[in-house]
Amino acid sequence: MLREKKQYTPPLPERSLGDENKIPIGGVLQGLGLAAIRISGIPDRPGVASRIFRALGKEGINVELISHAVDHEDFSHLTFCIGKERVEETLTLLEGYQKQVGFRHMRALRKVALISVFGPHFRERHGIAGAFFYSLAEAGINILAISTSVSTCTCLISEEDMEKALGALKKVFQFPGDEPG
Repeated sequence: MLREKKQYTPPLPERSLGDENKIPIGGVLQGLGLAAIRISGIPDRPGVASRIFRALGKEGINVELISHAVDHEDFSHLTFCIGKERVEETLTLLEGYQKQVGFRHMRALRKVALISVFGPHFRERHGIAGAFFYSLAEAGINILAISTSVSTCTCLISEEDMEKALGALKKVFQFPGDEPG
């Protein structure tokens, strides 16, 4: 089996707030004006996510983040973000799918926001997610959901914590245009 050869990047050291060795990133994205919908107790079987997200798409409801987990009893749990102006419409729509899909609970989290760090070398650098979560934890910010890709790490947080989150990230990450420490 051939493996792609990657350039070695040393591990990220444990960081404390104010550390001068900040992690360079490509930038930070903010998603405001959002609400999150949490659906829990979904039987884990094929087609469930399709039914939910196709129904939203047919109504023109844009979904900005999807987080999915399966618990130890094989029930799925979904959290996804929509524009906060579409909350009531979304809840009403999905109530009509409750028996068909078989979920147990659904609720809306209003006044939430997305904050993401992204960078061109996240695939090769381990510890990015840990540093991201650490910076939010040190600022006392609760993470409501997490979504990642090869180049981006996103957290769902309370909208009221956005400014505090940006300040916390600046203590750990080197933003574009910042001088290295």
